[in-house]
Amino acid sequence: MQCPEPNETDRMRSEIERLRIKAEREESDRAWLDSVIEASPAGMIVVDGSGQMLRVNGRVEQLFGYSREELAGKSVDMLLPASARRQHLAERAGYMAEPTARPMGAGRDLYGVRKDGTQIRVEIGLSPLLAGGQTLVIASIIDISERVRAEEERGRLTEELRAAIGARDDFLAIASHELRTPLAALALQLASLQRAVRGLGAETKVVGWADKAVRNAGRLARLIDDLLDVSRIQAGKLQLHLEELDLADLVREVADRMAEEARLAGCALVVHLATGATERWDKLRVEQVLANLISNAIKYGAGKPIEVRTAVTADGARITVRDQGIGIGRDDLTRIFGRFERASAARTFRGLGLGLYITREIVEAHGGRIAAESAPGEGATFTVELPRRPPQT
Repeated sequence: MQCPEPNETDRMRSEIERLRIKAEREESDRAWLDSVIEASPAGMIVVDGSGQMLRVNGRVEQLFGYSREELAGKSVDMLLPASARRQHLAERAGYMAEPTARPMGAGRDLYGVRKDGTQIRVEIGLSPLLAGGQTLVIASIIDISERVRAEEERGRLTEELRAAIGARDDFLAIASHELRTPLAALALQLASLQRAVRGLGAETKVVGWADKAVRNAGRLARLIDDLLDVSRIQAGKLQLHLEELDLADLVREVADRMAEEARLAGCALVVHLATGATERWDKLRVEQVLANLISNAIKYGAGKPIEVRTAVTADGARITVRDQGIGIGRDDLTRIFGRFERASAARTFRGLGLGLYITREIVEAHGGRIAAESAPGEGATFTVELPRRPPQT
């Protein structure tokens, strides 16, 4: 018997050592892979190119109700609905021809079948793994049944909410229309009564009652108009009727009409008008903007002067209404133009919190913008910018 040469013996020992190290490394890699698969919160299945399950983790047992022993060596098809198995076979062949990390069945509803025959909604991610000279696939499986049910429930509630909002807006529109007619008749009767008691020389108390009744009827009419405007805005039906308008004349007209209201609140209404602010705007809507801003200034700045200014700008015109009342906090400034929103300090005052919301919508419908500057106890300044050429409506 011929003994190997010393060099050949060394080479054999070196090769044996190399194979031992390789085997240990592969064993270490398998142990590491096993620990990763087992620790995953998702169900993890390792399959070969034919779809045979080589390894599963504990989460798969929980998801599908089978033990590892029942799944080992079986086709992964047993976990799929019978109707999906043929398509899965074709997709698996295509995937193994060019394996990449990707979701399985993207854009489709995927289902798994439990041991008891019940189905669960799943998401599946595929990742190829080269091991022992062959390509294996790790399938990551997540049960999304509860998530899908929650999303479907949210969708149902959203539809119900949308229907409820539509019904509410329809009610506001119908109620506002129906209330305007009798209220208009009542306002005319109260105005006639007011003139009658004044003409008859009634005692001061009776005249005061009549005056108060007329003011309250006017306030109720404005509230109804606000509700009607909100329903129009929500339905996208706030339309503008543009006409040539001199802003100074309109401000003077509105200020004269509101002078008595300001006087009763102890406010001096000071008006500074610039000439030349003439453009195509909606007269009734701009008048509504002015009335809302001046009315707010009277309400929250009672007993102190109110300034109303107009100015001609390069882009159109500017209206400024400034009071010296309770003011608005910084946090409230960001939301006072919202629907049914009111400044914290103003919540003891009456109103629905719609005036500034409607004002903003009217200004923006003209292509303009409105802003407010204020601080608690320092009054508030509202500035409206109206462009020369508003969008056509």
